[in-house]
Amino acid sequence: MRPYRLSLVGVLLGAALLALFPLRSDDIFMHLAVGRRILQEGWHFADPDPFLYSLPGHRTEFLNQWGTHLLAFGLYRLGGFSLLVVFKALLVVVGASAPFWLAARLEVRSFLVPALSLLALWAGCDRFIERSSLFSDVAGAGVLALVGAELHQPSRRRWLLPPIFLLWANVHTGFLTGLFFVFLGGLTQWRAARRWFPLALACLLACSIHPRGPALVASVLHDVAGSGYQAYRQANFEWLSTLDSRALQTREVQRLLVLLAAVTGLIIWRGWHRRAVPWFSLLVLIALAYLGQSAIRFVTTVSFALPVLVVDLLADSPLPLSFRRERALQGAVLLLALGLCVKVAEGGYVTKSGPRHLGLGLDDTRLPLMAADYVHSLPLTGHLFNEHEFGSLLAWRFDGKPPLYYHGFVDDLAFYERDYLGVNRSPEDFAQIVDHYQIDLFFLRRRTVTPTAGPLLHQILLTAPMWKLIYWDDSAMVFLRDRPQYRKILERDEIHYLDPFRPDRLDVGLQRSPGEVRAEALRLLHYNPSNRMAQDFFRVVLKEDPR
Repeated sequence: MRPYRLSLVGVLLGAALLALFPLRSDDIFMHLAVGRRILQEGWHFADPDPFLYSLPGHRTEFLNQWGTHLLAFGLYRLGGFSLLVVFKALLVVVGASAPFWLAARLEVRSFLVPALSLLALWAGCDRFIERSSLFSDVAGAGVLALVGAELHQPSRRRWLLPPIFLLWANVHTGFLTGLFFVFLGGLTQWRAARRWFPLALACLLACSIHPRGPALVASVLHDVAGSGYQAYRQANFEWLSTLDSRALQTREVQRLLVLLAAVTGLIIWRGWHRRAVPWFSLLVLIALAYLGQSAIRFVTTVSFALPVLVVDLLADSPLPLSFRRERALQGAVLLLALGLCVKVAEGGYVTKSGPRHLGLGLDDTRLPLMAADYVHSLPLTGHLFNEHEFGSLLAWRFDGKPPLYYHGFVDDLAFYERDYLGVNRSPEDFAQIVDHYQIDLFFLRRRTVTPTAGPLLHQILLTAPMWKLIYWDDSAMVFLRDRPQYRKILERDEIHYLDPFRPDRLDVGLQRSPGEVRAEALRLLHYNPSNRMAQDFFRVVLKEDPR
């Protein structure tokens, strides 16, 4: 087998390994929760939102991605979280295959195809996670490959596009990217309008075959045209522009910039070589560059598409390399791809989201599963305030009982900015929000904070007498309001001594009542056997085995 084909196999194997890590996306739990509800109650469940108390009558957008909800829940029922991880990896491999399919179709054998595909995988790997947006990342590359094939070698394969859009529109709302590729292909070949116009119309109509009908396309266009995501850009890293200094420090964005520079150079060379502007490739590159800089969440979309554009550029302008040099470069790419596979298989890899290691199932080290079970067991008479990133998991675990304050599928950005972010604005805003929504419990991500350092919300919870820390572990922290109806809970669970945010309390406890400190450590280990502070107390202070 030639080095070129071997390098393709190496790249696809690398794609699979980059995606085969335990499940860690928060969105997947909302897909599971909604899929379960669809099967239990039917379509009417979606309005109002069944998981929230903070927005009575809130109209949901769950129906937009109904296909993803049912697919995710179906896979989960068949094979649990492990099958979801395998399916995700297969989806990534399909996306990585798009440029190779087009290269085979157009008889392109350049080393640049696997080389830049490998770079694209490294650039986009941070979002190889269990979210419906991954389908848009993959479908965008597939649609671009089919459009590219039609531009060079017209065939009936173009009619594969409408079924793809039919599926795409029912699993994720990112189909506008694909429609742009199709319409742009027609515009750059306006003399072949009789071939392109029916195709573009069929793709557009396919996007309207949805429970919401044409309203889905209208709502997506409205969202793209609007600027309502500014609040998200201020508070969520995934919505940060890739040109922001914080984003430019990440390896994924740096790799994307290298990839964009390589494709730009190839377009310049192609235009000079052919003495003609490659309008389709140039306009697609401009659109992808704009999309890529708009938010980090689109880095993977752009990374999957750019290698397809490379094939389109090389189809009629091969690089002037000798056979021997081409084979040597293909061999170098093969070795690089195999090196990636060995590295990921043996030691995993690191992205801005943290380290990843080869495996299946659920990454419970990053999820507040035990904290969620603990909160679920409490007889709350008021409401809980939950961290944004915990919302989908709690919707899956709680199924609306107790209801949540917020989750990531809420599209009321005014509420997000005013009442979700507002607890960190000022003590007065905190008090007003707590009283208005009758909040008795805060379920937050574990952070390194102190009573005088950290977000305002945490400083208030750690210093105000009416808020008591009752649970903590490596992923979560729980504060309960001191009210008469919770007296038994506070007597049993309030953290007095083993408080990671006020370590001086342990010394005070050892001086006053070592027995109470020991009982508190046992209680923490009962709720979470891996609590390291409680384990260290037994091993270091008491010289005992915590088991």
